[in-house]
Amino acid sequence: SVSTSSSDVQTIIRLAEEKIRVKTIALGLRVTEFFHDFDRLRSGYVTSSQFKR
Repeated sequence: SVSTSSSDVQTIIRLAEEKIRVKTIALGLRVTEFFHDFDRLRSGYVTSSQFKR
């Protein structure tokens, strides 16, 4: 069994987010438009349960 520290997990998540960010910019995808239905107040925030939908 491999043990992963909290800081390792945070680093992995940060790297994954950066890869997604780079790809979406390179492909010209407008990701924010997909979240507008879930972000009714246009706060720039969606909950984890909203994101899963």
